[in-house]
This record gives sequence, structure tokens and C-alpha cells, in this order.
Amino acid sequence: GRLDAATSIELGKSLNESLEGVRELALDLNDLYYIASAGLRILLQTMKKMDKQDGKMSVRNVQDTVMSVIEMSGFDGLLNIERAESRGFKASSLILSKGILIASGI
Repeated sequence: GRLDAATSIELGKSLNESLEGVRELALDLNDLYYIASAGLRILLQTMKKMDKQDGKMSVRNVQDTVMSVIEMSGFDGLLNIERAESRGFKASSLILSKGILIASGI
């Protein structure tokens, strides 16, 4: 999918509504092939919210095209980017939104 100005609004609302009390959050970007600055902003806002509630956020399975945007923006130094194989992936709740699989309660 795409995470641009139009789709990031919906994703931001969805994340804000579902992050209360979440301690670990994994964003699986496997199906995301395009990210704009608005999408990067959502990732940063979500990371800050997780930090504020003493939680952890990771980003997994980033496509090369999306990774290049993350690297060019310098967000690779801010985000915890993991390979899916590096940790067991077990989630208690899943939401699929705009090409991003959100797993909480890992």
C-alpha cells in the first residue's frame, strides 16, 4: 500500500485509538511500497507516544523503496528497525491498515 498525506490521517487515528496501555508495538511494513513525509510523521508520532507510555515500537519487513526514504530522511537512526526473523512474532491483536500490519502485545 501507500502511506501518504491522505492515508496517513486514517492510520494516525487508528493508532491513537488502539495504543492505550500497549507496551510493545510492531509495525510490519511488508506490504507498504510507498511512504511520504506524512507517513514518516505518523511513525515518529507513534514512536513518541510509545516512549511516553514506557513502551517499545519496532518496524519490520521494510521494503527497499520505503527503506531508502527512511534512510534519506534520517529516520533509520530514530526507528527501531528489525528483521522479522530476529524475534518471535506473536501478537494478541492485529490491525491491517494501508499496507501496515500492526501487532500489539507481542
